[in-house]
Amino acid sequence: MTHSSPRLLEFPEKSLRNDYYSGVAIHVKEFDSDLAKNPTMYSRVLESSLQLWKMEQRRGIWIHIPKSHGHLIAPSLEAGFDFHYCGDGELILKQWLPDTPSRLPLGPTHQVGVGALILNDEGNMLVVQEKSGPAAAHELWKMPTGLPDPSEDVGDAAVRELKEETGLDGTLERILSIRQAHTEGRASDLFFICKLRLDDPHQTPKLQEEEIVALKWMSPTEYANQELWSQSPVYQELNASILRAAQHDSAGMVQVTLPVGFRPGTNTLFMSAHDQT
Repeated sequence: MTHSSPRLLEFPEKSLRNDYYSGVAIHVKEFDSDLAKNPTMYSRVLESSLQLWKMEQRRGIWIHIPKSHGHLIAPSLEAGFDFHYCGDGELILKQWLPDTPSRLPLGPTHQVGVGALILNDEGNMLVVQEKSGPAAAHELWKMPTGLPDPSEDVGDAAVRELKEETGLDGTLERILSIRQAHTEGRASDLFFICKLRLDDPHQTPKLQEEEIVALKWMSPTEYANQELWSQSPVYQELNASILRAAQHDSAGMVQVTLPVGFRPGTNTLFMSAHDQT
């Protein structure tokens, strides 16, 4: 009497996605209800699948766990997975299968910030004081600033932040400068100074009462000479780009969105204003 080899337990095919790098992504939300509710069964299927994928010389394995299935996080960690990213109600775990140093990408490493520079016909810039935060502690006058929303381009974020903090409508002209900062224990930071023009120069600014305590027009020189800036070579150079823009210097980068072409969708380029075709 012959006995066939026991069949390896496998995840439902609909829950698996192969990638271009010989990896597999497991989407827990696609599990059948019995598997999704049973951590013991999940552990057995995960162990069996990892054995199979090692034999197939698979490389990176990813697990997407929605917050409704948090009970599957512990068994995944026990199987050798590590945290990659958490956001939008989903945790992503990862594991590198080959017996070599992992080549899987790190999780998100940067955040992006924008500042909106608006100059009026007199050459003054619009500045605000915030109710809270580091700038408020120094009573600093600053540009309207903020963070892009997911899938929002840098220039569009600056336009939105200007509207939210001051009530003004504007359009991106160019990006004057970019600052990159690294702080231990936190995401690195990219900050874009975006020069905007008002859609209607006769608009009246109105501050956002939830976050902004005051706004006014200030000369760029007065802005650049605030005491806190004088202690920082970085911000002195950033402010120099603002002073040059106030003197009608046209240096900077423009934002151009173009079709990818070989697949659906668009990408955004930041390129020299003088090189735009």
